[in-house]
Amino acid sequence: MTTNAREVSAGLAVYLLPAEREKFGDMLRYFVSSVEANGAFTFNNLPPGRYHVFVQPLDQTTGSLVKLRLPEAAEARAKLRSATETYKTEVELKPCQNLTDHNVIFQP
Repeated sequence: MTTNAREVSAGLAVYLLPAEREKFGDMLRYFVSSVEANGAFTFNNLPPGRYHVFVQPLDQTTGSLVKLRLPEAAEARAKLRSATETYKTEVELKPCQNLTDHNVIFQP
């Protein structure tokens, strides 16, 4: 999944979180990508399924894929899930699908 957008402020991250309730506990279904100055971001090799898409300022506790997937980050993942449900921005990924030029709205 990639996208390009207009100029954005530095320090933003795009999060993909499982939208299916039964996948909430699966740490391997959580993804984060930093947003480049031109608004582009990239995710590769994502498992198929439904995901909530959420943009927020990069947080040191969840700013990398490794940190987001640590067992100690369970509380941070729960906060992210709560925030994503407010905006209801969802994407469904199918097997072997390439998704480009996907627009994500940043709502501070």
